[in-house]
Amino acid sequence: RNAEKTCEFPEFVPFFGDSDHGSACCVEFTMPSTNKKVLLGISHQKLSPRKPFWKMDVRGKYDHFIHDHFVSRFVAYDAQSFEIVARSGWFCLGFADDIESTSTGGSSLAGKNKEGNARLYLFNETFACPAIHFISTLSEVVGDDTKAIIGYGVNDCHPRMFMIAKHEISKMFDIS
Repeated sequence: RNAEKTCEFPEFVPFFGDSDHGSACCVEFTMPSTNKKVLLGISHQKLSPRKPFWKMDVRGKYDHFIHDHFVSRFVAYDAQSFEIVARSGWFCLGFADDIESTSTGGSSLAGKNKEGNARLYLFNETFACPAIHFISTLSEVVGDDTKAIIGYGVNDCHPRMFMIAKHEISKMFDIS
């Protein structure tokens, strides 16, 4: 008897599936499992009021989900065919710190919307990240191909950018 297909252990069905939307593309990247050179991009999924797929659950266990919440993931593409060769696990990006609102060129809203519906809420858990984080930039760091720059908007209010080491991105593909 296969315990994973009984009522005790129902088959796992990914909540978001594979219908991602493109966000930003592409930097050169080496896949950690194969050492293959690929192009790395970022995609996202959104709980959209236009396509409320989560309300199709016959038991209604997701009916309380709030729309306009985003999650993102890295996507690796074959450099020749542009076919998808791997996807990372889902992630969300952080809020701006209060100090970013007072720094030169900072946003007056930075650090001000960390509470309530401004935080990502999924599966009865509130995450320490914005409900809306839309990645619009992925770029190589000039003079250092071991790092990338990611730029994104927070809750449609203010911009953020940060630098990330590509070896940190590699860890996100190890989701076994």
